[in-house]
Amino acid sequence: MHARADALIRYISWARTNGHIPIPFSETVVYAFLNEIGSKSAPTFPRSFCCALAFVGHVVGCPSALECLVSRRIIGHAARCYKEKRMLIQKPPIKVQHILILENILRGEPKLKAHDKVAAGFFLWMVFARARFSDAQAASTPKCTVQRRPLPSSARRGTCRWQPRFWGSLSLWQRTLEWMASMKEADLPVGPQRPLLPAQTDVGWSSLPVSAHVAGIWLKNLLKAGGAASQDTVGYGTHSCKATLLSWAAKYGLDANTRARLGYHSRGAGGTELVYARDTMAQPLRDLNRVLDQVRSGDFNPDATRSGYFRNSTPAQHEKNRQF
Repeated sequence: MHARADALIRYISWARTNGHIPIPFSETVVYAFLNEIGSKSAPTFPRSFCCALAFVGHVVGCPSALECLVSRRIIGHAARCYKEKRMLIQKPPIKVQHILILENILRGEPKLKAHDKVAAGFFLWMVFARARFSDAQAASTPKCTVQRRPLPSSARRGTCRWQPRFWGSLSLWQRTLEWMASMKEADLPVGPQRPLLPAQTDVGWSSLPVSAHVAGIWLKNLLKAGGAASQDTVGYGTHSCKATLLSWAAKYGLDANTRARLGYHSRGAGGTELVYARDTMAQPLRDLNRVLDQVRSGDFNPDATRSGYFRNSTPAQHEKNRQF
């Protein structure tokens, strides 16, 4: 609704500014609007505006909007602009050696400022909790034990499910206590309604969260300070943290349902088995722990090429590795 309303408000404002009557819609006016605004807007805007016209025509009952939608030049203009949309570039998962760098920063190697150690712990929390940046910021108060927080996992009205975030016992190296110690050293204010990684000001921590863009730059600077090459971190962003373990699980061969639960992704309405399970994350976390054990031992290298993931790469040995 908001997206459709915003597109229509923009059209009405443009029409009034240029001396046109916005409604009823005119094919000539709409085409002129898309031609002028198209060069200044995102490539997806003309298509979004056509969707808004369809909504007004079919739901609100505006016949002039539907008349514009049969115009070949309006449809063609929207399609031509949409083809200029930038190709989706996914953030790469973080490499094992870079996870080690973040762990070492918490350990004090290299010796960085306390707020940098706080950030390193935050990024590790995102990795091992498989959390998005916004979800990690909402964690508020991390603890060494499993903490359950009600986070909505569906956009459907009235739907709210528990989404526990796990970190600590499943991490490659135990650095939870070092992270919490760095919070105290940096005087990081924690608690309800406070971001887990606030922005910094001249006088200390802000009450607002650091932006995802700034956090991505911070992540890359931490890795460079730990010895990572600049060309190896150029594609990293905050979403790389969530993608890391899910990518490892896929490369290891965990099934899609297990990976969906590890990523807190909904695969449709569940049945009574979810109602009575009480702990649907138990089996996925055991599977993930097996993947992490293989990474620790060096038997599984998620950063290798496809044929080199497993040190013992015979099919029989691979199947044995997948057994409990």
